Amino acid sequence: MVIAFVGGREVDVPDGDVQQVLTALAGYTERVGLWSDRGKFLGWLVPPSVDSGPLCPWEPDLTREEMERRIAEPGGMTLDDFWRKMGVKP
Repeated sequence: MVIAFVGGREVDVPDGDVQQVLTALAGYTERVGLWSDRGKFLGWLVPPSVDSGPLCPWEPDLTREEMERRIAEPGGMTLDDFWRKMGVKP
């Protein structure tokens, strides 16, 4: 069972599968805190209408288009290669 809070108040969440829960919470315009019935924090559901800050906090002017362009560029490395380069993996 999931318990949801919006603006500090508990809101109704239907019992059901993930799709039913997300559909019920999709109408909120504030971020929704999700908790298990045992009190474990599960995470935030942040609707697109909430300004969650820049895509990249250390490069606040980065646009989604520029980010996609960089991802598509050739010449990247795998995570294993990165860790080897950093001396973490032999």
